[in-house]
Amino acid sequence: MLDLHKARGLKVQLGRTIKFTGIVALVISLGLILEPSSPFRWGLFIGTLVGVVNAVLIYNRMKHVDQLPVEKAIAFMRMGFFMRLLLIMAVLFLSLKTDSLSIYGVSFGIFISPIITMIDFNLSLLQDYKAHLILKDKN
Repeated sequence: MLDLHKARGLKVQLGRTIKFTGIVALVISLGLILEPSSPFRWGLFIGTLVGVVNAVLIYNRMKHVDQLPVEKAIAFMRMGFFMRLLLIMAVLFLSLKTDSLSIYGVSFGIFISPIITMIDFNLSLLQDYKAHLILKDKN
């Protein structure tokens, strides 16, 4: 059976997420150079930055949660959830009130980081599973 405890640690996954999201943000920035007045591209860029901040905030919460009793851990994570939700709502509200930001771009940009995290993590699990099957066949 596949050992799930061999999955990447939070710090490694956060580093990979930031790296790949940074590459996406660089591509978006190149688009901003070509068309600096595009509200969608500005929204995409700002949303991507908010997504990275959100990922870092989740990481900071999760690395401390294992040291708390269950009740306090739930309250601790809930408080972090509401803080991150307020950040997202504030940026979305700003995009509604500002003509230079597209709410669609901001909304899509916020989801870039979690999508990258899910794809990268699932690919690593798939690689581990393939390695497990190869070792299983050799034995």
